[in-house]
Amino acid sequence: MLERFVKQVVLEGRRGLAPEQIGKAVLHALTTRRPRVHYGVVPQGFAIGACQCFLPKQILD
Repeated sequence: MLERFVKQVVLEGRRGLAPEQIGKAVLHALTTRRPRVHYGVVPQGFAIGACQCFLPKQILD
């Protein structure tokens, strides 16, 4: 199961994100009244969010 997860993460990383998506997340983090410690700027936020339940923080960082 971990091997499939790693393959998916690598595939998504190769596709990349538009600079506008990253900029929007950074702007939000810098201007919000109470910023979070981590922001997940990923195309499939739900899948990554679900993985946070069982993966160690070191892998997600």
